[in-house]
Amino acid sequence: MGAAVNSLSWWDDYFVNQWEANNGRNQTRHFVTRLLDHLASRETYWLAAPGRSMLDWGCALGDGVDVLCRRFPAARVSGLDFSRTAIEKAVKRYPGYDFQLAEDGRPQTTFDAVFASNCLEHYVNPFEVAAGHLRFCRSLYVAMVPFREEHLHEAHFTRFELDTFPEAIGEFRKLGSAILRCPPLYWNGEQIIVTYGSAPYCDEARLT
Repeated sequence: MGAAVNSLSWWDDYFVNQWEANNGRNQTRHFVTRLLDHLASRETYWLAAPGRSMLDWGCALGDGVDVLCRRFPAARVSGLDFSRTAIEKAVKRYPGYDFQLAEDGRPQTTFDAVFASNCLEHYVNPFEVAAGHLRFCRSLYVAMVPFREEHLHEAHFTRFELDTFPEAIGEFRKLGSAILRCPPLYWNGEQIIVTYGSAPYCDEARLT
């Protein structure tokens, strides 16, 4: 009997045998690039300030971290994954970047911004997971997930609609969203990007 879908052993096996064969590296790079392209200019300018710290949560083999580092060269960017296999591959491919292994998904420090690209759909309780992310996020939280997925992938446990996303998660307020269609090479359907800001960030950005 095989490992349960989305279990640690399932993902370790997937990163060894399927991720790269299924174009996972380029897919990650495409998703994170599109995510950054669709951020509001206010958030983009804020993230570009020197000294910002950012986390790519669920970084897989590290290609999204590379995109973030290139887009925001003045930032301190880290990648986190619960799969040792993924982190070892990421370190080998990008030895100059910071990667963290955390089987419980919790980094040892906080970050100004946390990005979760194509992660939340793998959970039956995605906003409980997102609330956990906010415990180590000071200002901006950005999630990207499949949108209106007609037939759920075997590893996807939640289908996202516009009204799936709450107006607030704890003290973090929803700032905006963007819907985009991806080339079939990377995803045969739509994706949605949703941004949340903390109360201090909203005050700083004069959104209150």
